[in-house]
Amino acid sequence: MRKFFESIRSVIPIRIEWNVWNGFVLTILGVVYQGEKKGFEGDLLGVYISKEYFYFYILFIEFEVKSPIR
Repeated sequence: MRKFFESIRSVIPIRIEWNVWNGFVLTILGVVYQGEKKGFEGDLLGVYISKEYFYFYILFIEFEVKSPIR
């Protein structure tokens, strides 16, 4: 168990952000984990919106919606 918790790189309780590359970002309970062979990055609830894509996370599952504006 100790090794698992040491592998967690970050836990983000709440993040609201706007930047040039990612557009609008809203994250609630974001987790970044890096194990020896595999890693994981996800949000309990997250929304990523820009001109080119729309991603949303529900229960750490990522859904991607392609932008009709291209």
